[in-house]
Amino acid sequence: MVLNAKNFPYISVLPAVILAFIAYKFINQIDVLLNGISFIVSILVPIIWAAIIAYLLNPMMKVFEKHFKMKRTVAILCVYLLVIFLLTGVLTIIIPRIVNSVFEIVKEFPSYAETATLWYQKRLVDIQSLEKLANTYNLSLESFSNFDFQEQLQSLADNLQTFALGLGQAIFDFTSGVFKFIMGLVISVYLLKDKENFNKESKRMMRAYLGPRRAESLIELGREIDSVLSKYLIGKTIDSLIIGMICFAGLTILGVKYAVLLSFIIGLTNMIPFFGPFIGAVPAIILTLFHSPIQALWVAIFVLLLQQLDGYIIGPKILGDSVGMSPFWIIIAIIVGGGLFGVMGMLLGVPMLAVVRKLNEKYVTRKISQQDINNL
Repeated sequence: MVLNAKNFPYISVLPAVILAFIAYKFINQIDVLLNGISFIVSILVPIIWAAIIAYLLNPMMKVFEKHFKMKRTVAILCVYLLVIFLLTGVLTIIIPRIVNSVFEIVKEFPSYAETATLWYQKRLVDIQSLEKLANTYNLSLESFSNFDFQEQLQSLADNLQTFALGLGQAIFDFTSGVFKFIMGLVISVYLLKDKENFNKESKRMMRAYLGPRRAESLIELGREIDSVLSKYLIGKTIDSLIIGMICFAGLTILGVKYAVLLSFIIGLTNMIPFFGPFIGAVPAIILTLFHSPIQALWVAIFVLLLQQLDGYIIGPKILGDSVGMSPFWIIIAIIVGGGLFGVMGMLLGVPMLAVVRKLNEKYVTRKISQQDINNL
């Protein structure tokens, strides 16, 4: 008997049943799959680092090759000597000061807690004097008065102690990460040296497995991502370095404690468009507030002015119109990217949406052109 829809009326739904069963088994085993992917990624971390490093250093290598007429090997040597020099400076000058600042903050936390407790107790005295006024408007301040501020501070102190106990594991993970990063640095040399061969082989494999048409579409997508992402990340990194240095100079002039740590945080969060400087300003203002409320006010004003300087002068000069999007779409990209992928999504959401918009614009233009031709 022949298997067909006439003899077996339900055979047409069989593929859907099989797919549903496969999807069910897949969902049930998703944890195993994710653990397997995580294990594979952990093994490939040095290669991933190598690809990222090679991608970021490639523009610098091109500068040495084109403007200084250097051969590939000499250009790579100059680039890595420059990178090693910068990393040595960061590891020997900046990182120790940041670490010392963190330990000093943890050490001084009890005094910060005491200052906050005294402030809270003074506010309770003020609340007692306002009770008559509150009763006049049928308001209740009892919930605020009964709030156990000391208990909350003790809970925060316990969390800090837990953090300190886990510092050993963090140091081990950091050391392991540094080792993998160094391995990636070494591998990236070979990626840069033979980048043309790698590109050529990658394109051949894509054409062989995907076909010429799909391969060309994928290559075009890669070009668009590279065009937007490289300009955006390199420009934003330079912008954030400048903001970090200006911030350090300003905080030092204001006499702010932990100027290196706070400038590092503000410079790092500046990589996130719009909201980054304000996110970085929060710890700067809070820590300064414990030493001097007036100084904290000056810090807040300084960070606000710095954000305006970056938004209207420094950022546009360096980045130009690299993403080609209005502030509305940039904010949407940050919110959606942050909601889906956290901090990394906030950082990469803007260039990724810019790529999608560019591809969509090309598709729409091509479809309209085809319709115009058909209407002739």
